[in-house]
Amino acid sequence: MTERTLMKYSSLFVQAHDTDLGPNGEVEYEFQNNHWSSHIAINHTTGEIHVQTLDRENRNDGDEIQLLVIAKDHGIPEQYGLALIKITVKDINDHAPTFNEASRTFDLKEGYTGVFYHAQAVDPDKDVNAIIHYRIIHGDESILSISDTGDVSLWKPLVLDGRINDSITLEIEAYNTVPYTNTNITNGRQTLTIHIQDINDKYPVFSSSLYMVNIHRSLQTGSLVASVHATDKDYSSEYNTVNYWIAGGDNDNTFNIDSRTGNIYLQKPIDSAPPSSQRSFSLTIQASDLHRNVNGSIVNATTTLDIKLLDDNDNFPALMKG
Repeated sequence: MTERTLMKYSSLFVQAHDTDLGPNGEVEYEFQNNHWSSHIAINHTTGEIHVQTLDRENRNDGDEIQLLVIAKDHGIPEQYGLALIKITVKDINDHAPTFNEASRTFDLKEGYTGVFYHAQAVDPDKDVNAIIHYRIIHGDESILSISDTGDVSLWKPLVLDGRINDSITLEIEAYNTVPYTNTNITNGRQTLTIHIQDINDKYPVFSSSLYMVNIHRSLQTGSLVASVHATDKDYSSEYNTVNYWIAGGDNDNTFNIDSRTGNIYLQKPIDSAPPSSQRSFSLTIQASDLHRNVNGSIVNATTTLDIKLLDDNDNFPALMKG
């Protein structure tokens, strides 16, 4: 019989014959150890078997029900016969595939491609009714795909569009190709969220390869001399924070640089450091995010700061004796 159908009266019956007369030939029927008494009953007089609706998926003993029928007379002593009834419950497609989790979250690095998830829905039906297929119903299929067996892939590299912890969301569906027995049955769905993690694939770039500034020799220590600026187009603060340092051209430590801002300050009085004949400084300044890039190396950006020294009118004329 097919599950969820009703069988009764002449649909299934047993019949025993007793050639005795009177009570010795009167037969009645019963099940021995009927574990399905709430669904299956027998008419004690006629042997007609009544079967209520069965759901194959709610049973724990497979697709077959075995019942032992006893036919006995009213004689003393009573005589009986046995018959084994087998009812095979045929599956119908009365269940849609379902997911154990309504949503999943993934952290994937920028630039990732390939399979990142294998969807696994479950279907309690049997055989062709339990074959599960998958598809994307909401999501960017220009970069995402799902195979018929549930492999979810990124076939174009993930790219951040400027927002920290940028994310992509898609919704997948598990379904059967065999029609469902009820139009109210709905396919299982699962939402996948991908958080894109920044990688260190950019490096600092100075706004200029050469900075030039003029300062007076009398400039006070602690004064701002110049500012340099580099930007790193990575999106996370971990990889786009720029650090600055003076890499050359300042052997006497006349200047110092704020490693975070790129501001260069006078650290020593100029007249006390270089000889008065020195007319300029040429500082080599470098910047880095201090993290290894995707190739395993740390990349430094370099610029030059040329500082021209201007004399102050701090000497008086002197007469020469002739």
